[in-house]
Amino acid sequence: GERHVARTASITINVSDANAAAARIRELTASREGYVTRESVSIREAGGGKTSSTIVVSIPTADLDAFLADVAEVGTVQRREVTADDVTTAVVDVEARIRTLRASIERIGALMERAGTVTEIAQVETELSKRQADLESLLAQQKHLTTITERAGVRISLVSAPVDTTNPFWSGLLGGWDALGASARGLLVIIGAVLPFAVVLLVVGVPI
Repeated sequence: GERHVARTASITINVSDANAAAARIRELTASREGYVTRESVSIREAGGGKTSSTIVVSIPTADLDAFLADVAEVGTVQRREVTADDVTTAVVDVEARIRTLRASIERIGALMERAGTVTEIAQVETELSKRQADLESLLAQQKHLTTITERAGVRISLVSAPVDTTNPFWSGLLGGWDALGASARGLLVIIGAVLPFAVVLLVVGVPI
């Protein structure tokens, strides 16, 4: 029979601009009849830190492989993982339980028509309510199974390279200061070497 498979994927991509890449991901998602279910951005302040953005999207399972190929073009893929879970047994089981429960509800409905006393009617109504609640729960499970087999969840992590936030003016100034410091140190060495002779000359020259 038909197999029911739930597929999910996660992919990490290095990009030059996380914000621009995120915008591109949203465009690719919309082009595949998908939608964004969650998005978060983490930006580190000045100091060369990385900017990361995580986007979780839902797309038709049939388009998963093509979507991942499109996403890979946004930057350099660092990590990629795809999982597939066979949920056929769960799907078949839920469908069978729904059919059985619906048949049971129909029989209870027929009993209610034949119930005579108030006590009998109350007992039948209680049993009917319980089975209807069970049916709603099973229908919710069936909807969930349908969703995870027809649509794939994809977690996309975008990581940008560290940005050099150093002010070029200060870099030049500090570099010039270091050069000046080196020159000054060299000058002091020369003065230190000449100073003893200068003192001797001064002492010798005093009588004159």
